[in-house]
Amino acid sequence: MKEIKRKATCEVGDLSDRDLFRFGLGLYMGEGAKTHDIVRIANADPAIIKCMVAWFKSLGVKKSQFSARVHLYPDSNVSKSLQFWSEVCALPISQFQKTSIDKRIDKKKKKDGKLPFGTLHLGVRAGGRKEFGVLFSRRILALLEVVRENT
Repeated sequence: MKEIKRKATCEVGDLSDRDLFRFGLGLYMGEGAKTHDIVRIANADPAIIKCMVAWFKSLGVKKSQFSARVHLYPDSNVSKSLQFWSEVCALPISQFQKTSIDKRIDKKKKKDGKLPFGTLHLGVRAGGRKEFGVLFSRRILALLEVVRENT
């Protein structure tokens, strides 16, 4: 594994701003909201969330524009989960919306503990900046369309 990791590090090399831009587009294409007027990504992997925070910031989003919502399951600890995601995103808990807990009774018991911190839904609000309201959503959707058209 060490040799594979060494080779992978060489293959990836240093990440440029352009690399981050394209990587973020790919993640958003797979995990982001596609409905108009909403800019949000949801994932349970903290590394993915960190990448998307960096991507949004590279597009000019300010820390104060982020909003977050944690989606949990009944076996999760709400306060520990909020603290976990707050640290992952480097966002104060005051920017988190009400936590949602999935209480469906048809969930299989064998899934308990699979996502101890649930999933994070990371959104971007305009925060008084017109270019980050509806226009930001449309910009991202247009970027994704260009990628689809050129592949």
